Amino acid sequence: FSGVAANSLIIHSSGEILIENVTTDNNGTNGMLINGHDDPTATYTANVTIKDSNASTNGNDGINISAVGGDITIIGTTTANNSSEGITINDVGGNVTITDTTSTGNGDDGILIDQVDGDITLKNVNAIDNVTNDGIDIQNTQGSVSITNVTATGNMSGLEIDATFGNVSGSNITASDNIADGVDVNIANGSVNLSNITSENNGDNGIEVFRISGGAILVCVTSTNNGADGVNVSATDNVTVKCSTITDNTQDGVDIGLADTAQLLSVTSTGNTALDYNIDIQTSITEKEIDCSGKKKPSSTGQKGPWTKLYCLPGEIEVALYDTCLL
Repeated sequence: FSGVAANSLIIHSSGEILIENVTTDNNGTNGMLINGHDDPTATYTANVTIKDSNASTNGNDGINISAVGGDITIIGTTTANNSSEGITINDVGGNVTITDTTSTGNGDDGILIDQVDGDITLKNVNAIDNVTNDGIDIQNTQGSVSITNVTATGNMSGLEIDATFGNVSGSNITASDNIADGVDVNIANGSVNLSNITSENNGDNGIEVFRISGGAILVCVTSTNNGADGVNVSATDNVTVKCSTITDNTQDGVDIGLADTAQLLSVTSTGNTALDYNIDIQTSITEKEIDCSGKKKPSSTGQKGPWTKLYCLPGEIEVALYDTCLL
């Protein structure tokens, strides 16, 4: 399907939809427009599957899917150089799964997922050079979010998860060379568990996690040479950063704000500049649980060694840790 003045492929259906080995390119608006039903009052429960397809250089979205009551599955598909989003998924009652898929060079988000009631799973996904908006943007969802083997580079923000209500887990993620944040998780409820994350050379924070009721665990993080903080975690119950290297960021290396407890295990945070701190922890309680190498570290008063000063809220105690902690 190529060279159509408007939408190339339009499907309005309440039945099962399978699109396989289809190419839509150089069309005036959307490459693929799939709507669960053209009657907004209808009940729709069908599933949509797109496999081994391509939607590129279209005048609006490459793939636009909305008003589907069942599951959305996209496998082995490429969207590139579309004027708006590469893939838009909106108003879905079931789960969304995207695997082995690449979205590059689009005029808006590489992948936008909005208003999903079920769980979201992304595996082996690349979002590259979507420079005017996010590589991957997930928002307003009710279920859990799982992200594995994802690369998001050269976008406005690499990976953004906003206003979700389930738990967020991610592993083996590279989010580098983005104009704003590398990874930005801002959720209303649930916990965050991120491991094996590389976030380098971003214009703002390497990794930002905000407003989590269930706590945050970050393991094996490399966050270097970012324009603001290497790791910034705010308004959570309990925070753990473990086996991580945070270096040469313009502001704080590790900035933890308003957490009940903060635990640092085998964390190297050095060379972070602009009169900020390698490690900056502000908690809402006076007694802090800050653990390095499995031992409590004493105050820097009268001690020798490479200390890092931790900034605390007015009236609270100041705590110091070794600059480099190894298990």
